[in-house]
Amino acid sequence: MERQAYLREACGKIGRETGLPLSLGLAVNKLVSRVGATEAGPGGARLVEAGAEIQFVGELRRTLEDVYLQLVQKERDG
Repeated sequence: MERQAYLREACGKIGRETGLPLSLGLAVNKLVSRVGATEAGPGGARLVEAGAEIQFVGELRRTLEDVYLQLVQKERDG
């Protein structure tokens, strides 16, 4: 079974058995794991493979920059 699918399955099973919302993030360090879990959202799971941390954080940075620019534009327009 693919690792990401296994992680999603484990998250779902734990959530069903405990009745608690659960987010899982799996990475080589705690910081990236936490960010991955937050990005996955409730009931979600995110695997960041070893060596893919810089790309993962870079994608988040671009997303945050886009959100910031949208907020600035809304402030200017409204």
